[in-house]
Amino acid sequence: MVPYFSGEKAFPDTCSRIGVPDDCVIGFISEYLLNVKLKEIHLFHSHLEWLGYIPEHTFHDQVSFSHGILGGMRNHIQIDGPFSIREDASRFMSLHCYLYPHTSWCPGNQNRQRGLKNNG
Repeated sequence: MVPYFSGEKAFPDTCSRIGVPDDCVIGFISEYLLNVKLKEIHLFHSHLEWLGYIPEHTFHDQVSFSHGILGGMRNHIQIDGPFSIREDASRFMSLHCYLYPHTSWCPGNQNRQRGLKNNG
């Protein structure tokens, strides 16, 4: 991969030339230019896949999520969370409170927040 990453501009130039994000360029270099097959792992998620299909009951098992615009529509995980879409467009704050409900800034933990302020 050295020819595609060495020097200050090699990698950014490749990204610009193919017109996709850096993580996709790494896959392109590996699979198409070097013919080294990457292993697909279904626990990593990109903004280039429709994220609304990931079942909420699997969120604890996932490695990464993304968000963005796909096909002109907002693309994020579907989660009923304590924050509105306007407050949490990525849904990451709601996801955090789903995974770690005792976090002090998650709604429903106001007593804990007051306790932390009073004790510290």
